[in-house]
Amino acid sequence: MEALIDLGERELAQKAMEKVAKIQKKDGAVPAYYNVDWICSTGLFQFALVWYKLGQNERANQAFDFAASLQNPSGGWYGGYPCQDWIAKCRNKNEPDYFPHAEPSWVVKYFLGSLAVGVVLVTINLMTSGLYTAWLSAFRDAAFQMTAMASTTGFASSSNALWPSFAVLLSFFYMIQCGCIGSTSGGLKADRVLIFYKAFVANVRKTLHPNAVIPVRLRGVALDEELVASTTLFIGLYILTFFITALLLLFTGLDLTTGISAAASSLGNVGPGFGEIYTLGTYAEFSVMAKVVCTITMLFGRLEIYGILMLFYYRYWR
Repeated sequence: MEALIDLGERELAQKAMEKVAKIQKKDGAVPAYYNVDWICSTGLFQFALVWYKLGQNERANQAFDFAASLQNPSGGWYGGYPCQDWIAKCRNKNEPDYFPHAEPSWVVKYFLGSLAVGVVLVTINLMTSGLYTAWLSAFRDAAFQMTAMASTTGFASSSNALWPSFAVLLSFFYMIQCGCIGSTSGGLKADRVLIFYKAFVANVRKTLHPNAVIPVRLRGVALDEELVASTTLFIGLYILTFFITALLLLFTGLDLTTGISAAASSLGNVGPGFGEIYTLGTYAEFSVMAKVVCTITMLFGRLEIYGILMLFYYRYWR
C-alpha cells in the first residue's frame, strides 16, 4: 500500500486502508489477520506509516503509540503479541504465529528466505534433469549441499559432480553471498547483499521521483549514506578480487568450472566447489602456484579485504 501511494495510486491505497480501519480498535491496535486474537508489531508500524502518508494522522498516531507501547526492554519488538484488553472476549487466546518470543531480524529472514528459494529451485532442476528419480532424495541432497555452501561449513552428503549447469550457476550465488555479519561464515555476507538491494530499489524510486527524498531503510531505520556507499564499494572490491583470483587460477591450467569455483570457494572460505573440487574431491592435484593463490585468497576472505590491504599501506606503519 505504501508503494501504491508512492506510485500515485492514492485511491487504491485509500480503499484498502478503509478495510483495515474497520477492524482497528479504539486504542489503535489492529489484529494481524481478520478474526484473530493477536497483532503483528511490524505490520502495525507499517499501517501507521501508510495512514501518515494518507494524512489520517489520528489513526496513524493511535497505531504508532500502541505499537510503541509494546517495545521490549532490549529496545526491540517481538514479531507478534498475544491477546490484549482491546478484544473484549478473547475466545481462543491464540498464540501469535509470527515470532512470538523472538525479535525478528530482516537480514536473517532474507538469508533464510533466499536459501529456501535456492533449495527449491535446485531440487526442481535435479529432478527435471533426470539426475534423481525421487523428490525426497533430490530435496535432501539439495538442501544439505546448499546449506553447507551458504554457511561455509564445508560438509558434504553426496557428490555434486553431475549437477546440471543451472544448479551449478545458482550455487555460485550462495558461495559468494554466504551467511550473515556476526556469524563465523565467510563470503560477502547477506547483510551487504540486502543493503545493496535496498539501495537499488531506492535509486529506482529516486529515478521515478527525482525531487523526492528517499533514504535507504533497513527495518524501518534510514541508513547512513556513507554506510551504503562503503557497502557498495566493498561489494565491487569483492567481485574484483574474485575475478582476479579466477584469472590467476585459470592461468595455472585449471579448467573453467574448477577455476571459477575455486576462486569463489577460497574467497568465501566455503570449502568444496565444482569441477575437480566437487564435494567429494580435493585441492591435492592443484599446482603449487594455484595452491598459493587459493591460500592468499582465503586470507583476503577470512580477514576481510580492507584488513589485508591495510598491511600494504605504508602510512599504516608510521
